[in-house]
Amino acid sequence: MSQSQRRAISRAGTLSIEGTSHQVVWHKASASGSGGCVEVASAGSAIFVQDSKVADGGAVIALPTTAWSCLVDLVRTGRLDLPVVREGE
Repeated sequence: MSQSQRRAISRAGTLSIEGTSHQVVWHKASASGSGGCVEVASAGSAIFVQDSKVADGGAVIALPTTAWSCLVDLVRTGRLDLPVVREGE
């Protein structure tokens, strides 16, 4: 699937941070299907990441937008890929 054909699945939700509720829109890649994936949302100057299988009540990781941009760049360029280990090597 080309990048222009990729779609995101979005859903509205409420995120409670330190006693303050925020209305957010969670996004995940449509290619994830019904399997495990992460969802991301933004509120203020932070990006929030959660496991899509444990949405609404599971753990949420908060990242400053600059850290999120750096993480996306590292993933996109393959710098976080693990080396392939073959048996017998």
